[in-house]
Amino acid sequence: MAAEAETQLAFDVDDRVLAGARETLARAGYDESAVCHALGVEAVPYARRRTRDLDFFLERTSGDTPLDHLIRLFLLYQPADREVLKASLDVELLEKAGLLRDEWGRLRTTFELLPYAELLLASDLPGSGPKQVMGIAASTIALQQFTIRRPVESVLDLGTGCGVQAIIAARHARHVMAVDVNSRAVDLARFNARLNGTGNIEFAAGNLFEPAKGRKFDLIVCNPPFVVGPAVSPVHTSSGETGDHFCERILREAPMYLNEGGFAQILCNWVERADESGLARMISWLEANGCDAWVLHSHTETADEYARARATENATGDGDTDRLYDRWGHYLEREGVTGVNFGLVTLRRSSKAKNWLRYDEIPGAKGYCGRSVEVGFLLHDFVENHKPDELLDAHVVQAPDVAIRGKGPDNAERKLIRLESGLTFSIAADDEVAKLVESCTGGSTLRSYVQKLAAKRHVPVSYLLPGFLSVVRPLVEFGFLLPVEVASKLEP
Repeated sequence: MAAEAETQLAFDVDDRVLAGARETLARAGYDESAVCHALGVEAVPYARRRTRDLDFFLERTSGDTPLDHLIRLFLLYQPADREVLKASLDVELLEKAGLLRDEWGRLRTTFELLPYAELLLASDLPGSGPKQVMGIAASTIALQQFTIRRPVESVLDLGTGCGVQAIIAARHARHVMAVDVNSRAVDLARFNARLNGTGNIEFAAGNLFEPAKGRKFDLIVCNPPFVVGPAVSPVHTSSGETGDHFCERILREAPMYLNEGGFAQILCNWVERADESGLARMISWLEANGCDAWVLHSHTETADEYARARATENATGDGDTDRLYDRWGHYLEREGVTGVNFGLVTLRRSSKAKNWLRYDEIPGAKGYCGRSVEVGFLLHDFVENHKPDELLDAHVVQAPDVAIRGKGPDNAERKLIRLESGLTFSIAADDEVAKLVESCTGGSTLRSYVQKLAAKRHVPVSYLLPGFLSVVRPLVEFGFLLPVEVASKLEP
């Protein structure tokens, strides 16, 4: 109870104390790059991996530098001798900020404190109870990586958790609203915003869209408790609704809170059954909702694979994995689930007469992908809005991040055309198509190219057109070729 009270008091810390704590940690080099280098990893590991590799990470940080001490305290949850730490750090200031507590001369962390995306993010320690606020996880990073970052007036972070999406969104939005059904999450997200000196965020406790009733936004981001399965604790893991209905509910309600042209981006799990594919299920959720939609499907796990993975993730002791596996398996069988899909759904509010739905596999991701998502909407619009004859009159240019190379000795005559950043779509093509992509500089139309090709082969243009258009459409839609009017919008 004492630790709980101390943690609650941390939320009331003066902003000047938090600023001082932030500066103290910065002087000690406690940032994402330095932590990764110290731990010998490419990305700051999630709490689960830190637990699994604890001995290795303790060995990596066995030195006596301020950074070693801070990593052991805030990420590995190890106590530190107060007098040792005082020699190199302003311990009293970190205590005043609510980040450390003293237990008979030994200092312990109050929160997990993770450096990520130039931020310091406090979250609850594992096992903190049913209202535990989670820190950074794979889903957190995925949503951050795929979020469209155009400058906007308003953003809604739905299910804010520790506030990471809201704080990052505040960099490109005039005003952000962060909501969560867990009041502790709201308090902790507000604390993190203050710790990072971010002031343009409004915080509210409430279920889903209730705190935002009557308001509309230019961007909605949501990393919900999307797991399909029996109710588990803590609250960030389970929505309390059966099956995938929680994700369905969010997708059905989000359009009502979007401005015209506004985007909503939601991470989802959605099921498939013997009589309903994942695609058919997503279509039933998204039809006639006043939005264009792009579903980026990551992967599918069979019901057995899903049950086993979730049991492993949620196990807390010996023998717990088998018990949870049986529980999850029975749940999925009872619901008739044969598989569970993972992915990101992006909606764009559009009042046009006919909206479109696009469903693609995520090809791989390299770096920031939000720009690729935004461009994908522009390119699909272009293809949808241009009849075949109009498409032929388009001036297109090769995308700047296209690479063309041979597939290998067994397919020497084939080329692999690939995007080297963002969503790394690729397409196998013959030499003629590769030459087309390379020759597109915006000076000539696609019609002129097919005319030259027809003359070279001594055949009518009409003979080549069906096959030519079937090749050009995906080259444009997936971003290998950019219409000049689209390319001009992408200039810095």
